[in-house]
Amino acid sequence: MGLAVMVVGGEPSLIQHTYKKKLAASGVDVCWHVDRVRQVDSLPPECEGVIVIKDMCTHGLRDSAVQLAKAKGVPFANVLRKF
Repeated sequence: MGLAVMVVGGEPSLIQHTYKKKLAASGVDVCWHVDRVRQVDSLPPECEGVIVIKDMCTHGLRDSAVQLAKAKGVPFANVLRKF
């Protein structure tokens, strides 16, 4: 099993059909996907990284995910949807 990450933002179909497969090829497992909520309230204890698709989520959702990652000491990346 690779690095367990949470993806924030993006349509479920994009995550399942594109991101999950491409990241798995690099040893990264998308274990959680958060979208269509106002903010991320917590990170799972097993979460080892956060990927924020910044052009497919609200500022509040993005900011809450980044703040939680920083507080927990988990690496995060703000990326665009184009893979």
